[in-house]
Amino acid sequence: MRVTDRLIFRPWLDSDAEALFRYASDPDVGPRAGWPPHKDIEESRRVIRDIFTNDRTWAVTLRETGEAIGCMGYYIHGESNIPIGEEDAEIGYWIAKPYWNHGIATEALRAMIDYCFNVKGFLTLWSDFFIDNPASGRVMEKCGFKDTGELFVDSATDIARRLGVSDKFIAITILAGGTSFPELATCIVAAAKHKDQLVRGNEPRGCRDSHCQLRVAAALGIFRAERFIPERILPYLYLSFLP
Repeated sequence: MRVTDRLIFRPWLDSDAEALFRYASDPDVGPRAGWPPHKDIEESRRVIRDIFTNDRTWAVTLRETGEAIGCMGYYIHGESNIPIGEEDAEIGYWIAKPYWNHGIATEALRAMIDYCFNVKGFLTLWSDFFIDNPASGRVMEKCGFKDTGELFVDSATDIARRLGVSDKFIAITILAGGTSFPELATCIVAAAKHKDQLVRGNEPRGCRDSHCQLRVAAALGIFRAERFIPERILPYLYLSFLP
């Protein structure tokens, strides 16, 4: 159990299901952390039992009330989607919306960093955030994480393979993305400059309806924190695309 000025980290309990649902059903919370909003209390109870019940995941609770207002945990080598080292860990967290902009996330993350370095003895810590959630990135920076600042294609292929996607399909997808991005960029710039003919000239034939639009779903900015200035930098930025 970890204790800070305002928070206590403790294992999740079945009795936390109501509080978890109250906050995890908010559509502004889950998608920012990479998961869909909870639909009912039973789903929240299943998440507690099947996902949160382990020795690396804790409920972030208020010292004054004991209410669970967020989640904090870490992944080790072999569990993380980031290709981290055997002496590294990836930290993940979320905080309920009513407690945003009160320093709660920063306080919780600092406590987790201290635990991972000084109790568990990890050499390097990693964390990530969706680029449409820059506030999480600022929390990481406040806590000493450094932006790797580069792109890393291997992440997308590794995740795709874990999901059973064939190498042929992965190759076709990468090729399609590589050839489509320049046209997509041209369309965006042309639209901004009101060059309608140029925009239409870059539309794929038969793709002028809503069922044939390329949507960039998300990009994860990956940060790292180390005890010392590292000789090695493992950059990682992951792009996800939805049809």
